[in-house]
Amino acid sequence: MISGGRGAPEAAASAYAPSVFWFVGGTDPDRYAKAKEAGRLNAIPTNHNPRFAPVIHPTLQTGVETLIIAARAWLAVGPATRPIGPVQNGWLVA
Repeated sequence: MISGGRGAPEAAASAYAPSVFWFVGGTDPDRYAKAKEAGRLNAIPTNHNPRFAPVIHPTLQTGVETLIIAARAWLAVGPATRPIGPVQNGWLVA
């Protein structure tokens, strides 16, 4: 199960601001395998659960590297070529 902010795309769209959401896994592989085998994947706490505790390494490094790569890709593109326009259900529409 993945929980995320449903209002984020609409907030960004109303300001014609870019936004991005990506997934970086952080669950211990053994814990995931055991939960999957038992049919209890929904029992693993997600990011809005107070019991959420991702494996710190390599999760933190992967997340930081992902953010850096995304920022560099965005900043490498000139403002004139960035897609800014009307958004519907979190997606840019032409």
